[in-house]
Formats: sequence, C-alpha cells, structure tokens
Amino acid sequence: MTSVPPEPPAGSEPSATPPTPPTPPTPAAQQWSAPPATQPGPSAHPGGFNIAAIKPFDWGILAAGFLAFIFSFISYYTYSSGPFEKDYSAWDSFFGWASTLLALFAAGLLAVQLFAPQVRLPIPVRMVVLGGFAVALLLVIIAGFVDSRDYASRYSIDAGRGAGYFLSLIVILAGGVLSYLRLRETGGKLPWEKGA
Repeated sequence: MTSVPPEPPAGSEPSATPPTPPTPPTPAAQQWSAPPATQPGPSAHPGGFNIAAIKPFDWGILAAGFLAFIFSFISYYTYSSGPFEKDYSAWDSFFGWASTLLALFAAGLLAVQLFAPQVRLPIPVRMVVLGGFAVALLLVIIAGFVDSRDYASRYSIDAGRGAGYFLSLIVILAGGVLSYLRLRETGGKLPWEKGA
C-alpha cells in the first residue's frame, strides 16, 4: 500500500521554487583606522631644525666665513724683483690670519645657532656675528697697508697684494653686509640704537 502525500489546503498554490535560506548579516565596517606613521620630510633633520627654513642671507654668511678661510691660503702678499716673485699666504701676517679666524669664528657661531637650535648660547648671536665680521673687515683693510715682511724697504723689492687678499676682502665685506641685514630682519638693533 502506497502513501499519498497530503493535499495542500484550499486556496494555496504549490510554490515553484524552494525557499532560500536566510543570509548571514554582513560584518559592520570598521569605524577607526590606525594613525598614519609620521616620518620627517626630506628637509627635516633629526635634531629638530628644518634646513629649508634657513634664509639665503644666512647661507651667504656661512659661505663668507668658509671662503675667507679658503682664500687665506691663496697668494695674499706678493713680493717681486725683476723676474723673481715670492708669494705668502694670510697666515704669514697677524692681520691676515686674525681677520680670517674672526670671519670663520663668526660664521661658525651662526652655524651653531642654525643647525643646533637646542643649544642655548648666552650671547646675542646676531650681534656677535656682525661684530666678528666688522672687526675682520677692519683687520683685512689694515693688512692691505702693512706688509708681512720688510722686504720692500730693505731691498727695494716691490710689495703687493695677491688674489687671496682681494678675494678675502670681498667675502668678508659681503659677510658683514649680510650679517647687518639679517640683524635688522630678526628685529635686532645696534648697541647705540637700543636707548633710542
């Protein structure tokens, strides 16, 4: 004897498609994300200064001190007699090497302020840099009039100044002018202007 499936109730029609199982809920999208990793830009230095923030005049001051040092090794004093000629560097005279060292010191002091801002110097750096270049300029001018050796008066030898002297004079003068302009730009005043 075979069993017959029961008939559907009246008014209902058989479904052509089987029922679909319920779909699981989709997981909610994450509402947070990890913070982006902060990396210093190409111009930032681990010490905390931004090399792109250094003004062009400051680069000029640093270059003036460095170039004054380089030019001090080129012919500074020249002595000639007929076909014979002898050259001496700035290191052969007090006024030559003193002006060179002062310009180099002024540029070095500024470099410390620019490249190591965490170092607190107990002096007004801009004023000292300007003073260093001003005294260096005075000394290099004196070196133009004072011979490093007494050859000219003793042996009738022609004394002159070589390329190193004139190049040093130019870069030290430029360093002084740039130092003055940067002092003004940073709000500094000359000593005799502070009381005004």
